[in-house]
Amino acid sequence: MACLEKRNKNLYRLRWIENGERKQKTFTADSYKDALDSKHQKEEELLRMKSSNLRLTEIWHLYKQARPRRNNEKHEEAFIKRAIEFFSDCFLYEITEKSINEYKIWLLKQTNKNYKKKKVLLSSTYANACLKKLQALWNFGRQQRLINRENDIFLEFKFPPENKREFVLSPREFNHLYETTKNENPLYAEFMKLLIQTGWRRGELAKLQWKDIYDKHIVLRSTKGKGQDDYYPYFSFVKSTLQRIFKLQKRHSKYIWADEKGRRLAQVTITRMVSRYMKKAGFPEGAAHTLRHSFATNAQANGLTIYEANLLLRQSSIRMTERYTHLIPDQIDERKVDFLRREEPTYDINNEKYMPYPFAPNIFQSVE
Repeated sequence: MACLEKRNKNLYRLRWIENGERKQKTFTADSYKDALDSKHQKEEELLRMKSSNLRLTEIWHLYKQARPRRNNEKHEEAFIKRAIEFFSDCFLYEITEKSINEYKIWLLKQTNKNYKKKKVLLSSTYANACLKKLQALWNFGRQQRLINRENDIFLEFKFPPENKREFVLSPREFNHLYETTKNENPLYAEFMKLLIQTGWRRGELAKLQWKDIYDKHIVLRSTKGKGQDDYYPYFSFVKSTLQRIFKLQKRHSKYIWADEKGRRLAQVTITRMVSRYMKKAGFPEGAAHTLRHSFATNAQANGLTIYEANLLLRQSSIRMTERYTHLIPDQIDERKVDFLRREEPTYDINNEKYMPYPFAPNIFQSVE
């Protein structure tokens, strides 16, 4: 199964066939006996790989048993279904670097099943999530000695570049959206203002209760990716918005995300609400997460630092926060760049180009 060849005094070459591909390895050994041991070890590895009868579904089952407490279990199931659909539930050792590249191209051509009325292809972010979950299975197989390869096929693998969400609402555009929504449903208008004021995720708003609001902070229950509670400063403008929401609800529920009659609404209705009124306001696209991106972009344009934005967005890294900001060169204040200036340049605050964001929080602002 493997061929050993002596090159020099202590240099040897080992050749073998793995998954239909010819491979070789050059190594040094103190004696010919040590070189033979390396050959026998490689042959045992190849035999064990061929004798492994575990398929993707079986390894996925072992992976779930080994890691019973996982975040985003439903999404992980969807990622593995994509892999099983493409690889036809093959053996793990049969997956090669070539087949993974073909899988990457195949993913970017698949349609998003969440859009039933129109054909929308999967995003590069979703494709990366599918590939990373397959990489996690691969690493699990190596740790459990279900497969053992010297070269990791994911080591130098290039994931598809992720497309940033370029669509964000400017302050004037949001004011137009707010007035359009207010004419039909004033309560929903206040909810959208609350989302763009705070940058909350839709799940955080859906879980928020009135008892979670304290004098100086708000408790956000089970935020994404952490499984624990987070704290958000109770700014005065957030307090004003919540007071208007409380007045517009004739019957009150323990949850803030409720209709006028006090009935709690589902999380998916937040996306439907934002998408509906964005279309009515004349915007070509937009979802609930667009308001979160708009908060990060406009707050930084108004002077909030990337570290302050990271604290308010409650994200794991600064790099993730940078992806949420979509600043353009025209939005950069000249005073921030010209740090060698001797005299303070004049600054017209009424200029629309540098209009301050009316809802951007200042984390050092005193609470009323």
